[in-house]
Amino acid sequence: MIEKVVEILKNGGVVAIPTETVFGLVADATNKEAVERIYEIKQRPKEKPFTVFPHSKEWIEKAAEIDPAVKILIEKFMPGPLTLVFKATDGAPETVVSDAGKIGIRIPDHSFVKDLLARIDFPLASTSANISGQPPMFSYKDVERKLGNLVDFVYPEDADGNQPSTVLDVSKNPPVLLRKGPVSLLDIEDTLGQEIKFGEDVILNIIFLCTGNTCRSPMATWILKNKLGSDLILNVEAVSRGTDALNGMPMNEFAMEVLLEKGYRVGPHMSQRLTESDIKAADIIYCMERYHLERVKEMSDKNVARMFSPDGEEVPDPIGHQISFYRIVREMIEHIIDNHILPYIKRKFE
Repeated sequence: MIEKVVEILKNGGVVAIPTETVFGLVADATNKEAVERIYEIKQRPKEKPFTVFPHSKEWIEKAAEIDPAVKILIEKFMPGPLTLVFKATDGAPETVVSDAGKIGIRIPDHSFVKDLLARIDFPLASTSANISGQPPMFSYKDVERKLGNLVDFVYPEDADGNQPSTVLDVSKNPPVLLRKGPVSLLDIEDTLGQEIKFGEDVILNIIFLCTGNTCRSPMATWILKNKLGSDLILNVEAVSRGTDALNGMPMNEFAMEVLLEKGYRVGPHMSQRLTESDIKAADIIYCMERYHLERVKEMSDKNVARMFSPDGEEVPDPIGHQISFYRIVREMIEHIIDNHILPYIKRKFE
């Protein structure tokens, strides 16, 4: 069956194929008519170019200007669910170069796609198999039902993933995250050894994590929200959770009091236990204790957890102590937010 796909692509056809993220539409990126057919199928504006699936890593070096520091991302995440946006060279097909002179490249980590790319000598223009503005599809039967009469062939195998790839613009320094996906913010920053920025309309999702979700984590959440200011409040979604929380408990009275006495605005709070869905949605989970860090790692292999204190110091649990101890914990939380977390957030959106 793969021979049929190869033949269709060589003859300028459009094929719907599964990847490890979502189902995609592909065509020969060097064939202008084939690429224009994908635009027609998707009803997509011509100023939004498609991603390229290269048939070799060597081709990437011919089509893109690659900063030496970025090569580590190629080595670690290609193949994988990360799309890198480069400055295009003269060796890149015009069909997949943006008006700004950029090209998006990804090598899927899917057995069929890797086999397909090994059998052709040209790159593929690729985009998710859906009409522009509609959700991506993962089932070949869904693709067949909605797009089967518009494409030349739908490969009969479901996509492996449940979300599109992460998209990172590495034509800039520092790189800019354009779309969140399976490769996390911390995956990228840990690999590069530097911070990245967030693109327009990309939200930073933070979870503050303690044990019962009635003291430390809600205190941190409200302190941060009060300090974000109008220029950042729409860019950051901060919530709190507990590793062992009883859902529906109110915020501890002492915790509430020590925030109010400093003039912080505090809204309603009902405790919630951390879930796998929370982890999936988070960009960073700030953990008050090492125990919380380990619990996140036990629940998910997503690289998202960090100690709240940058030096790894634990924030002590004030439950059972006098209000004076809550003030000490509040001051510790304030210091870390003021000197580490808030500056980190601001750098994301400068």
